[in-house]
Amino acid sequence: MFSAVPSTVLAQEQTALVLVADGKSLAPIILPKEPTMFTKIAAADLAEYIGKVGGVMPEILEGLPNPIPEHAIWVGFQPQLKALFPGTDFEFTHPEEILIKCDGKHLAIVGRDVWDAITNKKKIIAGQTEAERKDYLAGFAESNRNVEGFQFEYGTVNAVATFLQDQLGIRWLWPGKVGEVVPKQSTIAVDPLEFRYHPKIRQRSTVYAPLALYKAGGKPGSSGGDWVRRQRIQLDSLYTPSGGHGFTEWYATYHKTHPEYFGLQSDGTRIYKGEPRHAKLCQSNPAVVEQWLKIVETAIAKNPHRNVFNVAANDGTASGICCCEKCRAWDHPDGLKMIWNYPGGKELVGVATSDREVTFANILARKLKERYPDKNYQALIQAYGGAATPPVKAVPESNVIVSSVAASFSNLEEWSKKTTAGMIWRPNFADPAHWKTGGPPNITGTAELLQRAAACGVSGVSMDMLWSWWSTQGPMYYVMAQLAWNPDKPVHEIMDDYCKSGFGPAADDIKAYWKLLQDNRIAIQPDKMTAGTKSWAEAFHPDFFKTAYALLDTSAAKTSAAGKEYAERIAFVRAGLDYLRLNTENQALAQQAIAAKPPDPAINAKMQVNCQKIQEIDQNFPAALNITRLSEL
Repeated sequence: MFSAVPSTVLAQEQTALVLVADGKSLAPIILPKEPTMFTKIAAADLAEYIGKVGGVMPEILEGLPNPIPEHAIWVGFQPQLKALFPGTDFEFTHPEEILIKCDGKHLAIVGRDVWDAITNKKKIIAGQTEAERKDYLAGFAESNRNVEGFQFEYGTVNAVATFLQDQLGIRWLWPGKVGEVVPKQSTIAVDPLEFRYHPKIRQRSTVYAPLALYKAGGKPGSSGGDWVRRQRIQLDSLYTPSGGHGFTEWYATYHKTHPEYFGLQSDGTRIYKGEPRHAKLCQSNPAVVEQWLKIVETAIAKNPHRNVFNVAANDGTASGICCCEKCRAWDHPDGLKMIWNYPGGKELVGVATSDREVTFANILARKLKERYPDKNYQALIQAYGGAATPPVKAVPESNVIVSSVAASFSNLEEWSKKTTAGMIWRPNFADPAHWKTGGPPNITGTAELLQRAAACGVSGVSMDMLWSWWSTQGPMYYVMAQLAWNPDKPVHEIMDDYCKSGFGPAADDIKAYWKLLQDNRIAIQPDKMTAGTKSWAEAFHPDFFKTAYALLDTSAAKTSAAGKEYAERIAFVRAGLDYLRLNTENQALAQQAIAAKPPDPAINAKMQVNCQKIQEIDQNFPAALNITRLSEL
């Protein structure tokens, strides 16, 4: 851990590597020759925060200096490290493995870094049209910006972030300067250590999907992009388009020229009369497989970084499922009984399509292996809708990933017993307790779900219902990020550290405040994450706000003489409570306005005043709220 030792003691006992002492930097940062873009960003982060902690920034050097300094911080692997640290294993055998090694003379902060050194294709172009951006075979699905400096693995970057947190005590509670915790020290020394780690969850960028690398909000240098990178959830090693369906554009593109690609309907035709993006395929038709392979070939040519291809059935659950004899032969008669419906046609009695989906995916996965034997290409299906329950007999191939869109954990657990390629947990939470419009968090409940998913051995987590309400939901985002990197960490330890590091003398009161919000949020009417029975008005009543404000008042009093950073963070949290109160008032006023006959202009005027106050909060605390979502109330 971080060690702050007087320089006079260190002169006598050379057991620790001194990075900063007496206002001087004593160890430069040395990068490999021609470091990758993100390794340079990580080194800049390291230098910046050493400077913030110790008052002086170290020099950054690229390439092996001559002579080699007596003491140095080595960021990123370079051959000289084997000579400096004899006997140390620098062969990273696990994806994203990191190593932090200090021997009292030198400090190595390295990790497994993988990029396309052959074609040097480190830039990925976002789709130029809306259809291209939503194409789950090409590029990053739903991307809205080009990606510079792409790597397949970013071990060194995550190693630097780990060092900053574990050894220097840096915390990023939320994006922006106010959320940054920097424990200042006159001397920075690192005790001898060797720390190795590799994350269990390899797809973490979709834990906070709006700030993914391929999203505008995730751009390096933006407050949100920097936050997710430093939390080690943006730069990961697995990308699957787990949130979408694989054939949404097929019907519009091919139904006139190739009607045989699509499911036989109950009326004997292959004309799907529902929404085109919900049309199902005739998966047993070999022509479908060949057409898919042609599309994959084109996708790889455009974006050779892709190695997971979405073959999940289109949405619409039981609508338009192919009822031809060959496809039905892939279903298992013991599968869960269900009704298949056909827009404009009669219903049929069928079974869960899990065995069918796995059989189809297995065919495509084997074709990928045959056509690209030197690549680790994988196919992805969704355990969703008619395939939510696990297959009875079919077993996914070793290169078939299953994305479980599970409201029921029993399905996730049972599917996990059948797969060897790993699973993606993609909970379909909708909008529990007004997450989208800044409702309060469910910190422990969300954490427990994430840890339970990790216990099933999931390779990735994909959640798209986070909306950057940092002053009302911030601790939940923070806990989720920490658990995505290390799901074995006790939640209470994360929250204790969050409150203590960020709020000092007011830690207990802030912890009580967030528990109060969470407890009342859990009491709200049932949804997919809660079991409460109260209405919003019953949960967030005047006494609740009285207690909540009292806790923040006490927090402010306790920190009044402890440093302005504590006061600023408490004000940030209070901004969220102010918003919650005004929003709650407006919900009640809206009900009054609906019931008023004739309409009462005074009610609308009160709502407008509250909306103006919310806008003022947003202006005073730009990172606190996401009021663009208020129209969705």
